Amino acid sequence: MLGVFYYPWFGNATNPIEKWRQWNKEGHNPPQTWASQYLPDVSGAGATTEQRLYDSFDIDVINRQMKLIKDCGIDTVIWSWMGSTTFSEKTMSNWWTKGTNPTGLKHCIYYERLWYIPEQTEQYHINEVNYVKSKYAKDSRYLKINNKPAVFVYSRKPPERDNVDATAYQIDLIKKWGKVRAATGVWLSLKTMLGDGWMNYKSNADSWHQYKPTVNYVKAVPYSSTVSVGFWRLNESTPRLARDTNRWKNDLIKMKNDGYPINLICTWNEWGEGTGIEPASIGTGASYGNTYTNIVNNVF
Repeated sequence: MLGVFYYPWFGNATNPIEKWRQWNKEGHNPPQTWASQYLPDVSGAGATTEQRLYDSFDIDVINRQMKLIKDCGIDTVIWSWMGSTTFSEKTMSNWWTKGTNPTGLKHCIYYERLWYIPEQTEQYHINEVNYVKSKYAKDSRYLKINNKPAVFVYSRKPPERDNVDATAYQIDLIKKWGKVRAATGVWLSLKTMLGDGWMNYKSNADSWHQYKPTVNYVKAVPYSSTVSVGFWRLNESTPRLARDTNRWKNDLIKMKNDGYPINLICTWNEWGEGTGIEPASIGTGASYGNTYTNIVNNVF
């Protein structure tokens, strides 16, 4: 499996829920300025800056993204998903209903709603996962592994709870997700926690992955590996992980040959962190087009 993390959280001037969502972070005023070092270039030939700052409700844009994803050899799209009532659910649902999926391309969620202690119960998250199962997982487009709907889960110690012991929080989180997995019958991949300590609790999930886009190549042995093309926030004068096409190619080759059953790419379009591989330019400069996706295609 070759999967890519995908972010359906953008809005433009006509978005029905939140105009200029994500693009207007940190006081920016799109289309004059936007909260990214990069300017996407997936909106068609001759697109204006306003059009290039795309909307995740734009079916034509999302269809174009899905075709590009499939054409470069990626087989699974892992949608950032914050919950059943959130913007990300509405955008995923909109495309799921109206979009065109390339043959063979699979989809699943990256469950990113943080689990605060003790406000949210296990039943709350069981209900959320069952919502996904009911709405999406019955469809052949949804990724299933060992005949179970796949759910990837992001995790971190929530900054709002800095007084919580990080180790105890993460151990408790792993165990709770193990119970959600048992109750819902999903195939579960948790983000690694506790340094290497997650290995002591690995039976609570079917698989494990790392999401660390400031590092070019990371492993969750023996389950998966992840590569990142680069990392560059708008408020940083230099990238924390600089883009380099030779390094990108070599990392992809290393990942392809590492023997792990799941290979992951950070990311398709997380533009706030500058990790996207979709066509874009640095600011309003020349577009790098399919430079990074072509390398994926050449390797895979």
